[in-house]
Amino acid sequence: ICGNCPHRKQPDGSRSCYVNVGQGPNSIWKAYKRGAYSSDWSYYQLSQILSDKRMRWGAYGDPSVIDPGIVLTLNKYAQGHTGYTHQWREEFASIYAGIFQASCDGFNDYLIATAKGWKTFTVVSKTVRPNYAKQCPATVDNSEAQCITCKLCDGARSDVFVHAHGTGSKYVLAA
Repeated sequence: ICGNCPHRKQPDGSRSCYVNVGQGPNSIWKAYKRGAYSSDWSYYQLSQILSDKRMRWGAYGDPSVIDPGIVLTLNKYAQGHTGYTHQWREEFASIYAGIFQASCDGFNDYLIATAKGWKTFTVVSKTVRPNYAKQCPATVDNSEAQCITCKLCDGARSDVFVHAHGTGSKYVLAA
């Protein structure tokens, strides 16, 4: 599911990933099992369903393993999208530069990813405020921004950072 993401569950049981698998991914799985998702939609039906929606690629797992034709088709019909990949170093994921943000873990990752043409999303410790990226608006105190309305993480617009959060944040070190 997560490829070589450094935040996936480690052999010692630690996990720095912020995703609570029991929430979003579990809800999606249950909806799928109930038959809420059809595989028989026409392009016209997709265009109608997605015309006022924004896609979120990679709510759990890495979206770079999805067939690019599927991603490009759904993005074409959607109002917008966000997407993140830790596989940005891999050749197979290079097609997603400009579509997904490169998920980075520090300044060195940021330098490598931007040199490869990626816009970045960097997780940093709470004590760090990078000057090379914009802070995720949804994480700024008193902000009403949400991922569903923000357009910064579309892979083409901006480098973004977020302070580590969730139960795994204790594994993100200051750098």
